[in-house]
Amino acid sequence: MLSTRACVGDPMPQASVARSGDAARMSACATSLHRPRYYGSMFEVECPCCDAILTVDPETRAVIAHTVPKKPLPIDDLAAEVAKLKGEGARRDEVFRKNFEAEKSHGKVLEKKFDELFKRVKENPDDTPLLRDIDLD
Repeated sequence: MLSTRACVGDPMPQASVARSGDAARMSACATSLHRPRYYGSMFEVECPCCDAILTVDPETRAVIAHTVPKKPLPIDDLAAEVAKLKGEGARRDEVFRKNFEAEKSHGKVLEKKFDELFKRVKENPDDTPLLRDIDLD
């Protein structure tokens, strides 16, 4: 069985033949290889991880060629993507406005929290803060 060191993004991965005791060390590409197609002395194997076609020479036990499959286009409909981008601008503005308002009132919230805690301390001056382990040293 054929095992590869790297299959994704490597134009010429190194190959070797696995022995019966090497099953635990085999990569995901080698554990479930598809049925090979023979072309003369070489054969082709499809990688289950990246769907690449590996052309292998059985005599030298090396990958001779690595063919990467074509990826689909990321954008199917340009008009729909443009409309989505226009909507993203309005959503971004709304999020900015909400965060801006929250930041403006953040100082008032902190001041009210401080005043409440200060009032609690004045009412109960005997309450000592909890001792931490570091305070005992």
